[in-house]
Amino acid sequence: MKKYQVSFFELDSDHFFNQLSKTFESNITDDVIKIPENRGHGVIRKVRLEEGLCIRFWNFRLDGSILFEKTPHVLLSQIRTYHIVFVLNPETLTYKIGDSPKKLKFPTGKNILFVSDDTGISFEIDADYNFKVLDISVTSTWLIDALKGEREDFTVFIAQLNKKPLPINFFEASSASEYRILTELHSTGLSEEKGLLQIKANVFSLVSSFFNKIFSQIPRKISDDRIVVYDKMLQVEKILNSCLESSLPGIDLIARQVSMSASTLKRHFKVMYGKNIYEYYLEIKMDFAKRLLLENDMTVNEIATRLDYEKVNNFISMFKRYHGISPGSLRRKIA
Repeated sequence: MKKYQVSFFELDSDHFFNQLSKTFESNITDDVIKIPENRGHGVIRKVRLEEGLCIRFWNFRLDGSILFEKTPHVLLSQIRTYHIVFVLNPETLTYKIGDSPKKLKFPTGKNILFVSDDTGISFEIDADYNFKVLDISVTSTWLIDALKGEREDFTVFIAQLNKKPLPINFFEASSASEYRILTELHSTGLSEEKGLLQIKANVFSLVSSFFNKIFSQIPRKISDDRIVVYDKMLQVEKILNSCLESSLPGIDLIARQVSMSASTLKRHFKVMYGKNIYEYYLEIKMDFAKRLLLENDMTVNEIATRLDYEKVNNFISMFKRYHGISPGSLRRKIA
């Protein structure tokens, strides 16, 4: 099966759009890339509405998988760029953050991903997946100028957001009314016959609604519950990976290792990984067990002992729960 890959650090740059066209062996006409028939079908359109405000419309299906790999953009000024990614069908879309090896799914009920430009993130899209997305890039300067009349202290809020030393990344859900605007805008944006006025009106509505929503939920400061401290969560993931051949440390101990309270750690981890620490630990432990089973001649008993299970039956039961088949049956199946 074909595999495509596009690496970039600025989502709203012309360089990125040119890379896309080269990847699909297509031309750019009026800021539109049409996927050729020998690659799949669909359209990607970019519209730069104002200085500091750009939107891209995605609607394609490819004959192979594609990896969009965004490396962190080094901030050289106090002007930060934010991306609001609206996904119309997020159910099976996977992503990875930073150097984490684990693929993650959008949290249940969430369809909006908000990231700052200094975030490293990648999306892997399977063949035949209908990628229906629109993403809006806004600079902090544009936000302050365009939305400062919405609330008196909005400028302070954006300034706080802008000064965060770590990458910002969190999920949000569209309301029913926002989703109607989203679907209308997606359809409008893909029709080259539609004028910019209608697109701009809907973009302003979505951006205003999104920032007012998070601003209302976080009235005077940026809540630690909403902005994930990714470097610490990656530290936690490394701790969990280092314990695959032993028992899971207590949450309090892990929290002390990353200088967080246990309750804050659990909230952050659930936001980033979509499951609690224990569930995630068991999942990667069973993935490791499967690799040991497939790549080594160790017996099931030996693998259970290596993974610190006192009783092999407990290991077999957990393996079957995660993989739907017992270790012995899997080994016989591939023999």
